[in-house]
Formats: sequence, structure tokens, C-alpha cells
Amino acid sequence: MTISPSRHDSLRSADALPSRPWHLLVLSARSEASLEAMTRNLVEHLQRNRDLDIADVAFTLQVGRQLYGYQRIAVCRDLAEAIEALGGDGDARVHTIRNATKQPRIAFVFGGDTLPPRAARELYRTEPVFTREIDLLAEELRSSLGLDLRRLLDLSAGPQEEAGASPRDPGATQAACFASEYALAKVWRAWGVVPSAVMGYGTGEYACACAAGVIGLQVAMALAVMRARVLAGEVEQTAFVKLTKGLQHHPPLLPWVSSVTGAWMPETEAGDPSYWLRQLQWASPVAAGVQTLIADGIEVLLHIAPGEGLPDEASGAGEMAVQCLRLPPGSPARQSDQRWLAETLGHLYAAGVPIDWSAFYFGREPHRTPLPGYAFERRRCWFTAENPAGAEQPGAALHAQTPEGAQDRVPIARHDRRDFHGTHVAPRDEIEKTLVELCQTQLGIDAVGIYDNVMELGADSLFTMQLSRQIEQAFGTTISPHHLFVEPNIASLAGKIRERGGLNARPHHRREAKAADRTVPDRGILGDYDRILTFVEGLSEEQIDQMLRGMTD
Repeated sequence: MTISPSRHDSLRSADALPSRPWHLLVLSARSEASLEAMTRNLVEHLQRNRDLDIADVAFTLQVGRQLYGYQRIAVCRDLAEAIEALGGDGDARVHTIRNATKQPRIAFVFGGDTLPPRAARELYRTEPVFTREIDLLAEELRSSLGLDLRRLLDLSAGPQEEAGASPRDPGATQAACFASEYALAKVWRAWGVVPSAVMGYGTGEYACACAAGVIGLQVAMALAVMRARVLAGEVEQTAFVKLTKGLQHHPPLLPWVSSVTGAWMPETEAGDPSYWLRQLQWASPVAAGVQTLIADGIEVLLHIAPGEGLPDEASGAGEMAVQCLRLPPGSPARQSDQRWLAETLGHLYAAGVPIDWSAFYFGREPHRTPLPGYAFERRRCWFTAENPAGAEQPGAALHAQTPEGAQDRVPIARHDRRDFHGTHVAPRDEIEKTLVELCQTQLGIDAVGIYDNVMELGADSLFTMQLSRQIEQAFGTTISPHHLFVEPNIASLAGKIRERGGLNARPHHRREAKAADRTVPDRGILGDYDRILTFVEGLSEEQIDQMLRGMTD
């Protein structure tokens, strides 16, 4: 089965933005075995189709697949690098992650007082949202503080000193640090990454307060610059106090952890000049703030700070912390900002954070391209003609068959539903109870709920064929396998059975209906389910997909 191009694909327009230099490839599967098979299939496909555009491949994988519990991400520059990375064993460019499929709560952590040389320069050239925000901030800084932000973020554009600012000017450096963090937060929010809480330390708390809507952008930048100049001994502390007097503030739009106390910020303190004086004088208890976030149920910390990780004292955050941009310890030169941003995006996606891919590709026009589909773990199954005498479960006749075709009948193993996201709702009547039993037997999962998406629980095209045949046997009415692809839950399926009054909407195996007196109308291949199951055994996934699509025509 392949993911086919969209009908709306067309030639790229002449004014589209150029492709990014680094591309995020994502794979997701229900099991480790399927993930390995999907990786092999993709590598083989790329090897056979060397003319593919890596941007199209990345786009198709991102928008054409559902997120399951096993993920693999890789960031590559071109097709050759993708083949090398995914085809290698233990390649450092590839990350395999096991996560639940539920959406985590995320916090933005702004931080730092350092700005590596040419920090975020690459993002300024490649990311439109980042460019827009930096340009707006640059105009504000030039008019209000006489600083040229563009010179600090893109030093190759001209002399290092202009309008009284240089990389050695602490005020200018902190203005650039503030601007980079603020613009990065705007990028993430534009891509659909919305925080449940915010925290900041050092200069980052000014960006944090601004992101929370507590203080205005112009005031936040002025405070960040003045703070740096006070700490450098260039101006007296009284100048900072004077600036904070009469500070206009608003109630926070997001919960905000204070860098002074490590606890939630009271609304009344945000505009108190004494708070910002304490923030200037005291070291930030970063570890306490991180623990406050974790205690509130935050599961992912997105660290928004150019060129540094969370301080050592906050190392307890462990794998929860995801770094936007990174300057490797001891490295004389920065690694690509775009690469780290793409890799961070991949880790957030794998953690279950929703990504707005249409916003991510805004201004660019990648196309869907045919790629190998999901790698199902095939298992041969068979049905007895009728339920065994005395069987209490309608699906008890379904067994796994050994690959050699032996007659050793092994019951399908049951799995706990805790690996799957969603609230369990028990069946409400006999129809739903029967359908739940059928699905649990086929899927090998305990406690399937009536609103669970059976496709997310492991159902596939063969499952829909088998379930359709069992419904025919149990209720005397025919439900198309396609219905499960459109509305893949038991509640909807039970509603269809009630609408059609199948055996007065009561399960056949619970009453003495005369199955031998019922005949299935001759509807060609869809009427003979035994023949379908035999026929399907020899089909490829692509052929099965085409056949199911044809049912709706």
C-alpha cells in the first residue's frame, strides 16, 4: 500500500520560499517490529527512486501518517543522507522513541544571559515568522534604545559596531538574547505548539513575562537591557529601580513560575518594582521552578534559550527537557540552528505534541509523493463454520494458525488497554456487548470501549472483513467493511445494526434463530465472505486498499 499524491498537487509557484536545508523524517508504528519493517521499506523505496525530493518525502511522512506508540525520527539534508542514516545500525542521526499516544502538557522555559556568536543567524534567514519578529523588535530597539539588533544577529552584514552597540556591549547582548527567545517562542506557537505554563530565569524571565502577557514588549526589552548594564557595573541600581516604577502590567494569560521563589507567580507581584529588584539581585532557583512545573503535571519542558541547556541544578528534568538550539560543550563553532530546530520538532511530535504542519510549511509548497504504507504484521487466521457448542464468546472460534499450517490452535494473546489513550466506556446493551467481545477476541486487547477507535487499537483491512462476516452470522444483517474505516467505533456500528433491525437488533448467538434458513443475497465478491477471506490472503496491502476504496464508488 502506498500513500498517493494529492489530487490538488500542482507545480510549485515561482514565489514559494526555498526548501529548508534540513528535513525531518518521522515514522510511527504500533509495534517495534512494524517500525523496523517500515524503516526498511522506506530505505528500499528511496534507493529505487533516487530522483525524489527529500522535502516531499518529509512532508508526506508528516501529514500522511497517524501517531502510534513507537516513533523514529531522523533529520537529514538530502536523500543520500536519509538512506545512509535510516539504513545504518545505531546511527546517531536517528532517534527511536517509545511514548504513549496521549497529548502531553508542555511548558516554555526561557533562560540564559549568554548569546553565542551569530546565534539564530540561520533562522533569521530561513524562518519567516522568526524574521518578522526580529525585524519588528529591531525597529523598536533602534528607535527606543539606539541598538541595532540585526547587526548582532547577523554580523556578516556589515561592521560589528553601529549605533553604539557591539557584541561586547552587555545591554546589546541581552537585548539580542531577549529578542531571540521571544521570536523563537513566536515560531513555536505559530507551528501549533501551545504551552500550558511558562517559566524564565535570568534575562529569560523578561521574555517569559512578555509571553504570559504580563508586561509589554517595549518595557520588557528596556528592563532586560538595563538589568545587563547594572550587572556589568555600567549604571547604578537606582536607574533600574526608577525604570520599574509605574510599571504597567496585566493579569497573566498563562500560569507563570517565578524565578525568585520557584513557585507560581501571584498576580499582584507581577507589577511590583520590588519583585524585579529581587530578580536582579538573587540567583534563580531553577530546580525548584522545574519541580513546580512537574508537580502540576507538565510532561515536556521546551527550553527556549540560544546556545545553552538547562542549568545543572535542573538536571532532574531528564528527558522531559527539549532544547531548541544547542551549542555543544567545548565546540568552537555552532551546529546548524535549523538542524537542531528540526530535531526538536521531531522530539515534540514523538512525545505527542500536536504540530500544525500547514503552518510549518507556510510559504513553501512541498508535494505528497507515493511512499510505502504501514507495515502490517501479518497473521493467518481462520473461522469455524459455526460457533462451538457451549461457547460463551461469539469470537471463540477465532484462533491463530501456525505459519506451517499446523492444526495447533493457539488463542490470540490478550494485552492490557493501558497502552492506549482514551476513557473506557463499557457496553450498554446486548448488541454492544457482543461487538465488544468480537473486537476483543480479534484484537487481543482486554476491555475495548464502545467509543475506542479500533483502528488505533490495531485493526486493519483484514479485521474489517472478518468482523463484517461475524456480524452477518450474529445479527443476520450486512455491514460494509468500509463503515469501520469511516466510523471506527463500536457505538456507531451498533447504531447501524439497530437501524437495520438485524434479527430485531438482538444477537443471533443469544437466541434460537435458524441460521440455516437464512441465505445471503448474491452480491458478487462482497456476498461470499469465505471466498473473500481466501482471496484477501493473496493480496498485497495496495490491492486491499484499492478494493476497499472501490466499495464506496
